[in-house]
Amino acid sequence: QNQIQPQPPHHQHTMEWPLSNDQTGKPRTTPTNQAIWKAALQPARSERPEAVQAWETQLESTIMKNDWRRGGYVPLVEEFVRLQATVSPTVALAMCRAGLEYAR
Repeated sequence: QNQIQPQPPHHQHTMEWPLSNDQTGKPRTTPTNQAIWKAALQPARSERPEAVQAWETQLESTIMKNDWRRGGYVPLVEEFVRLQATVSPTVALAMCRAGLEYAR
């Protein structure tokens, strides 16, 4: 007896990694993660443009050294948190929202 199974509800708050590594078949998370961090940083430009520029320069250096997966992202995350702690609560919240919105 065939029963139609209900479809799971569609959640607007889900994420899918868009690309897979051609060699491993696993999701390519690094470019997506980097783009999310960049998007989340943008609201801070209004209050801390020099710090945002320094973070972006550090990101580009990490990418050029191909150091992201070997822990190169750790100082970037630490600096992101420090930067977020120095902006107004409104901008800090906007940073969170920008990252989440980009991820969706």
